Amino acid sequence: MIRVVTAVLLAVALLAVSTPAVDDARMTTSMDRLETTADRIERAAGEVAASSVAVADPELAGRSVLVVTAPGGFTAASIDHLRIVDVPANATHPDVDGVQLVYRFRHGSPRTLHVPPPTDAVGVDVAGESVPLRTSGESRLVLRLVEADGPTVRIARVQ
Repeated sequence: MIRVVTAVLLAVALLAVSTPAVDDARMTTSMDRLETTADRIERAAGEVAASSVAVADPELAGRSVLVVTAPGGFTAASIDHLRIVDVPANATHPDVDGVQLVYRFRHGSPRTLHVPPPTDAVGVDVAGESVPLRTSGESRLVLRLVEADGPTVRIARVQ
């Protein structure tokens, strides 16, 4: 009986000690996957810009569909908020201009990943104020090359 109680207490102590390390590993894994997602969006924007001609009408514009998946499962941290936003430059943060992937882990503060334009001649923006993405599972994005003060890859979510 004493051995069983000792084994249970030891198992609980080991679990309590290892839980923060597991949570840190989950967050690191999720951040790596989200960085890969931002890179994939940048590459897809470059492919659309390289293979299309910008037009004024978004319905006629060259487009590409990209499926992005939010990190999930036992090895990933829970994400409460995931979206793509277009942040304008302002006087206090002139270096924050552009498209960003914004995410927030459960009970955490918002974090951002910059999605740079594919070239200096082609911009990237978001249809509307932001594009919400699913926090679990897949989201389908459509990228169109439109003429908006120069060739611009516009990102929207397929409904």
